[in-house]
Amino acid sequence: MATELSLGCAIQVGEVRQPDEEEQTVNDLGEMLKGITTETLHFQSEAEYIESGCAERIKPVAQEALKLFLTRGRFSEDYEELTPALDPSQA
Repeated sequence: MATELSLGCAIQVGEVRQPDEEEQTVNDLGEMLKGITTETLHFQSEAEYIESGCAERIKPVAQEALKLFLTRGRFSEDYEELTPALDPSQA
């Protein structure tokens, strides 16, 4: 089962298509990370990165993405599941 991740394209696993809101969230976060990667390419230290404020710019976008994806549920880390469960103890 192949997983395809491409900015501007849907994430597909088998025949399951990611909802549009999730797709847009992943694309937005990816574009932001791509821009920050370009912006910070010349940095020589972690201190430069921290001082740039990039981490603080990423944080709210990443937190919103996490919040959105957690509403779908989580896969168990103890055993394989075909679909995520909202509460791993009930799966």
